[in-house]
Amino acid sequence: MTIKYALFPGPVRSRRDGQYHYIHEADLARLYGVRMSDCLVVRRAVNGPNEWREREMLLDRIKEQGLIELRPRYDGNYTLPTK
Repeated sequence: MTIKYALFPGPVRSRRDGQYHYIHEADLARLYGVRMSDCLVVRRAVNGPNEWREREMLLDRIKEQGLIELRPRYDGNYTLPTK
């Protein structure tokens, strides 16, 4: 199993209806057409210094390994980006 993508679930304002929607990691993977087993999930919420440190370590790992970052998109274009 090789991790290729970093998923950043979170809120996005819809261009279509102007409302905010929360895009969960499974939905984000489905929208981009990638398997969850190929993804590292980066949570948005941080509760305390331990979680903050873990998040920073994940962000460093993403940069080191050159993972492709996948985030909710305002424009609805969920085409996989290239590195």
